Amino acid sequence: MPDTKATTKTETGTENDSAPSPNLAEQVESADPACHETEWMVLHESIESYEKLTLVLKLAAPVLAIVYILTPMSTIWLFCLLLLLWLQEAIWRTGQGRLESRIRQIEQALSQESDRTPIYHLYSDWQNNRGDSFELVSEYLAHARRPTVAYPYVVVIALAILAWIF
Repeated sequence: MPDTKATTKTETGTENDSAPSPNLAEQVESADPACHETEWMVLHESIESYEKLTLVLKLAAPVLAIVYILTPMSTIWLFCLLLLLWLQEAIWRTGQGRLESRIRQIEQALSQESDRTPIYHLYSDWQNNRGDSFELVSEYLAHARRPTVAYPYVVVIALAILAWIF
C-alpha cells in the first residue's frame, strides 16, 4: 500500500508528516487482508486485556471474603462490594463480547478474499449494536448469568450468607 502521508521540510531542516492524502478513504475501502490482520491483532490484544481485568476482579472477591472473616466488616457491605465487582465484570464482558463480534466479522472478511467489508468501523459497530437502555441492561445481566462470570461471586455470597446465619 502506498504511503498516505506527505513529508515536508521545515525551516529547521527537520521533516514533518502532513495530514493523510485525500484518497485515504478509497485506500481503506479497498484494503488488503494485511489491514484486516492488523485490526484483528489489535482487537485480540484488547480482548486479552479485558480477560486480565476480569481475573483481577475474580481475585478481589475471595480477598473480600477473607477481609470479611478477619475483620468486623458488615455483611451488607460485603454483599454490596461483591455485587459491584460482579456487575463490573458483566460490563467488561459485554465490551469484550462486542470486540469478539467485530473480530468474527474480520475473520469472515479474511476468509473471503473478494469481500470488500469496510474495516476500522469498531466504534460505529459498537454504537449500532448497543441498543436502548433496557437492551443494554439485559445484555449486562445475560453476561452476569454466565457461569464463568458468576464464579466466584455466587460462591462467596453463599459463604457470606452461611457465616451470617451461623
